[in-house]
Amino acid sequence: MRKPIIIAVDFDGTLCKNCWPDIGEPNYELIDYLMDCRYQGVKLILWTCREGELLDKAVAWCEARGRFFD
Repeated sequence: MRKPIIIAVDFDGTLCKNCWPDIGEPNYELIDYLMDCRYQGVKLILWTCREGELLDKAVAWCEARGRFFD
């Protein structure tokens, strides 16, 4: 049985420009690449130090762009 590929991706400074505690402009090139990976069966994990309301905002930001994580 083949082991799944898992990618953990940071939010601030990776998926978007770092504007902590605000959310910066999206890094569309990376976002599109990761979504292509997901369609190929790669598992994606949002890896961030955000918590509470700031984490909720980051997850909502991703979902608003059709980006969902495993």
